[in-house]
Amino acid sequence: MKKTIISLVMAVFLSFSVFLTGCGDKGLKDNPSTQATVISNGGMSVIKGDYLYFVNGYVDETTLGAKDNKEGSVTKGALYRTKLDDGEISKDKDGFLNNADCVVSKVVGFSNGGFYIIDDYIVYATPYMGVSKDGTLQNNRVEFHRVDIDGTDDDVIYTTSQSEDELDWTVTKVGSKVYLLLSVGESLVSVNVTNKKVVATIDDVTSYALLDQTEYVYNASRDSYNQTHVFYTRDIVSSDNKYNYSGNALCSFDIATGETTTHIVHSSNTYVIKHVTKDTLYYTYSKNDESCLYKRAITTDFASSTEVQLTTLGYNSYTFVDYGVDLILANDDDSVWLLEGGVDVAPVKILTASRDIIAVYGDYGYYLSESMLIRFNIRTGELQDAYVSDKTTLITNSNYMDFDNRRVYVYVEYEAENGDTNYYLNYFESAYEGTDIEQRFVGVFEDDDLPEKPEQPEEPEYEGDEIEYVPHID
Repeated sequence: MKKTIISLVMAVFLSFSVFLTGCGDKGLKDNPSTQATVISNGGMSVIKGDYLYFVNGYVDETTLGAKDNKEGSVTKGALYRTKLDDGEISKDKDGFLNNADCVVSKVVGFSNGGFYIIDDYIVYATPYMGVSKDGTLQNNRVEFHRVDIDGTDDDVIYTTSQSEDELDWTVTKVGSKVYLLLSVGESLVSVNVTNKKVVATIDDVTSYALLDQTEYVYNASRDSYNQTHVFYTRDIVSSDNKYNYSGNALCSFDIATGETTTHIVHSSNTYVIKHVTKDTLYYTYSKNDESCLYKRAITTDFASSTEVQLTTLGYNSYTFVDYGVDLILANDDDSVWLLEGGVDVAPVKILTASRDIIAVYGDYGYYLSESMLIRFNIRTGELQDAYVSDKTTLITNSNYMDFDNRRVYVYVEYEAENGDTNYYLNYFESAYEGTDIEQRFVGVFEDDDLPEKPEQPEEPEYEGDEIEYVPHID
């Protein structure tokens, strides 16, 4: 980028004068309409209408003190928004956002963080900051809030009763009501977001699947069985009246009422639920000493569905791609295979090493190799370095990576002028050519986290000569 040098100090000042707005009692203006479609719900970046809502960096909740995470005092890890310009993230020549509003000034970026936008409000997770009877800060517990989309009327709806290292949760709408669904320890919990009442707590759960509904369409029908129920498995109990059975039970519960239904109690098969879509349930159980994969397409209810076998072998893990016909990536001890269409279609080896696949977006899967994020084509296995950087990313699982149907988001380490390091959000375009991509900052630095100003080239020796300006961030 070749531009005339202006005062960098003044540019930064002007940028921050625009940044530090929002999070006030009066609420934000120019909010997206209730009917606007929501894209990429549930992670650290969500698009509604012409706004990108994003988590402004990552905070290790175990480092928070009793005076931290107070509403109105949080910038890093808070929830912000920026207005898109024809779908583009608008930035100035120094790499700072041209517009940014704070929506929620609490820590939303942490190990169990994320948020959903449903209609005109947001449901988000934040570290609980209560103290136990012995005076211990319980910041490993998680508190869930509902807040209006303009940032006002923030209300606590549920708090976990124990510390959770790997909390699994989602938000869904059934009829006219919204529910928070959580996997807490060995229990599944359904909470009515409006009245803050626990609808059901299902204990002794051995496997389950929460429906991933990243896109929210205001007037879409959400009344299929899989959208109104959660499938899970449990051990056989005395009330089943199945003596000397060594298998287990496959069940579901109604999200809105908590009513449970037992679908299968098997004498020897142990079912393990792997995935669910709005109309299909995937699970494994052993057959001929192989833990094969099966599915049921559920149109009206479980009883009318038919089991279909998808594999003749067992695999160590599966990554389900929610488009196409049973498009699945399967890991064994030394390879990654593409499964497509069931047992009549032979698996295709696409990677010659077993990989912990973090995510699949579009035609590409992502995994880590020696701290490098690698992108590969899920049909051909063609590899492409997806994240080439001298900065350290925080990617360890899908909680630290997100996709808004166009851009991929990750947390990246930045060094402040005083030498401290902190994680903030970066994005790169998912569609690009070659192996080198441009990663870009998106967010608002806390004052003490602002990186050191880059050195600028000297004035040209001859008038009229152009010099290359060095942006502050990008």
